[in-house]
Order: sequence, then C-alpha cells, then structure tokens
Amino acid sequence: MFDPKDLLKLSENILEIISNECGCSKELTNNCCKEAIYRTIVNRAYYAVYLSCSDFLRKNFGIDVYSEAKKHEISVHAMLPQIISKKLNKHYLQDWINDLRYSRRNSDYDLDITIGKDDSEKSIHLAKAILKDLGII
Repeated sequence: MFDPKDLLKLSENILEIISNECGCSKELTNNCCKEAIYRTIVNRAYYAVYLSCSDFLRKNFGIDVYSEAKKHEISVHAMLPQIISKKLNKHYLQDWINDLRYSRRNSDYDLDITIGKDDSEKSIHLAKAILKDLGII
C-alpha cells in the first residue's frame, strides 16, 4: 500500500538535491528547469497532505471525502479542509490546508508568476506542520 507521506519525503529530497547542486545532472540544476522543479515540489507537498488527510478521515471517522464533496456539490479539495477542521475542532487547519492548496493551484496553473525556492520551502514546512498536528508524522 502506498504511503502518501512519501510524497513529502520526495519533495524534501528533491529540494535538497537541487539546493546542493552536487551529483545532479545539469538538466536538473540549470535555471531553465529549476522553476519546474520548485513547482513540482509544491504540488507533491500538497498531495502528501491531501491524500494523508483523506486517509486519516476515512480511518478515524469513516468519512469518504469524495462522497461528502459530491453531496455538497463542491470539489474534494475544498471539502477536505472543511471536514478535517470541523471534526478536530481545529479551525486553523482549514486555513493551513487551504494555504497549501492555493499554493499548489498557483504552481500548477499560473504561468505568469514565478515559483521559487522560498515557495517550495514554505510548502514543505506547511505540509509538515499539518501532518505533525494530525499525528501522521
């Protein structure tokens, strides 16, 4: 069975590799590819949280986020932070998950902004904080 926390580990490892610029191919560390890598790191950090939280809700509360989203006619990505913050009575989690979600959306779809190392570091930090708060890591 796949562990979504591995996506966060992957994000951390990729960031470390391109930050050190040692042992990497030039294709990974040259300027034309770095932003694509930073965008990938943000994406993977979000999905580590999204998949881990979905699994957490299913295992601990019997909640299927997909079914709930369909009932409420909203996206599963919008539904998840609402449910988790309500179930745990930790309203800040909704803000944290949404911040990470919006960063992921920007990195995946907004080609007019620059996503850099700071953005990827912030996403990793936020993902770790969320997963630690839930006792997942």
